[in-house]
Amino acid sequence: YWLFFKLLELIRQIFQIEPKSLDVLIHKDKDDFNLQIRQGNHIALEGIYLHAGRNLKVRYSYNRSFGGEKDYPEAGSWTTTMRPDYTLTVWPAGITETQAEKEELIVHIHFDAKYKVENFHEMVRQKSEELLDTEKTENRKGMYKNADLLKMHAYKDAIRRTGGAYVLYPGDEPLEKKG
Repeated sequence: YWLFFKLLELIRQIFQIEPKSLDVLIHKDKDDFNLQIRQGNHIALEGIYLHAGRNLKVRYSYNRSFGGEKDYPEAGSWTTTMRPDYTLTVWPAGITETQAEKEELIVHIHFDAKYKVENFHEMVRQKSEELLDTEKTENRKGMYKNADLLKMHAYKDAIRRTGGAYVLYPGDEPLEKKG
């Protein structure tokens, strides 16, 4: 949940839009013992952003699903339902999200948080066959690394009108990859 709130604060600052109340964002379990962030179509932040004389609608969602059952030009996935951890969606204000999807005037940017990586910098370097074999064994045990990156490529290619998909790893060493 730490990353959800870090992204929320960053998006709030960039777009100068206030997030919804924490009471709306957080769900207590029946025993009031655990807290959860509301999932699905629940929107953490939504508003209008004025940039260079153009009004843009901005929405930040947690675990939004992009279904694969609708045909183009509808919103969703080309293949199967996908659910990134976090999605930032931007389209021109003054039109509906549905209209923006149909007219190709919308962009989705996806983020997934990964906490299983021991050494991301080592992982992205050129791998030998032995390292790939070790990784496959670890993936079978639930220690995903390369699979996490492949999921981001899947989001980028499968979810219509996606402008970017990024995996976010914890740590204090910045690493930026551009495509």
